[in-house]
Amino acid sequence: MAWPADVRCQTIETTYISLDLKESTLREALKQIESKTTFLFSYKTKDIEEVKGINYKADKVSVGESLRQILKNTSFNFLQINNNIVIKKANQTVDEIFGEQQPVIKPGKTINGRVY
Repeated sequence: MAWPADVRCQTIETTYISLDLKESTLREALKQIESKTTFLFSYKTKDIEEVKGINYKADKVSVGESLRQILKNTSFNFLQINNNIVIKKANQTVDEIFGEQQPVIKPGKTINGRVY
């Protein structure tokens, strides 16, 4: 017999990946993370073009920790909104990024039912 499960959006702290970046751009690093997870990144291309020469190797590390390490010596930060990760300048507010078109952040949903 199967019991109902609580299904929620993945978080960057509970999703683990392995990365091996050598002289990569930030864009290449984000593409690698996207290819290994269900997360999608949002960023201004012209802003992140300046970040190059990333060297980072990790085995089974959370996406959140990987991003903290990759962005450590840059002027960027990140914010998770559901399965989207926004790469933003560290001093930018959510209002500055989205203006009046702020995203709708829905709380986790519980799905109940039976599996046969």
